[in-house]
Amino acid sequence: MDNPAGFWEGWRAASCVPDCFCEAVRAESWVRQPANTLSSLAFVLVGLWALRQPSSPSPFHPYRPYFVLATLLIGLGSAFYHASLSFAGQFWDVLGMYLLAVLMLLYRLRPGRLFGVAYGLSVALLALALWFWPDLRRWLFAATLLGAIGLELRHLGRHRPRLRPGLFLGGLALYALAFTLWALDATGALCDPRSWLQGHALWHALGALATAALLLYYTSERAPAQ
Repeated sequence: MDNPAGFWEGWRAASCVPDCFCEAVRAESWVRQPANTLSSLAFVLVGLWALRQPSSPSPFHPYRPYFVLATLLIGLGSAFYHASLSFAGQFWDVLGMYLLAVLMLLYRLRPGRLFGVAYGLSVALLALALWFWPDLRRWLFAATLLGAIGLELRHLGRHRPRLRPGLFLGGLALYALAFTLWALDATGALCDPRSWLQGHALWHALGALATAALLLYYTSERAPAQ
């Protein structure tokens, strides 16, 4: 196509349009928000790194494919979202976040052999809500993630000797910092639209690091003594 500016014309716009975070929209480009797009690929790197991790005796090991799928989808979906600022990009971006949050929640609820069914149904319901009621996306993600964090903190309190709490708490601190930068960027409190240093891009980078810390935390867990 000879007209990059027109490539995304006709696509349903994301819910954030016309104010999609701080970064200025490059209407003349294939990639409308380059800094936010490129920084999204940090999650892809984490997913590829997770894919290459050696086998572990941790109880989390059978669930690692779900983690890989979630992080890869977060990265690719977010890159698609910021490149296009389309509703389709928004859908895949948030769906990846749901995949990770639901994994965290169900891993501690331990539905056993029904894990795959519970996971698929949970994600399907969230996906339907995301498609038909997109304005609820952040509230549903926050509720799922906070529920997962609450369960993890309770598990940590009960089984500390088998866990490495510093990894989880460190990842939580990174995520809190990332969210602060996200909020400052979204509200315009910290904003230079033409800069390559974007608060939302830092949210991506720090969020990816927090996700890597989460995997290390899960895979370092020792199985209960028989």
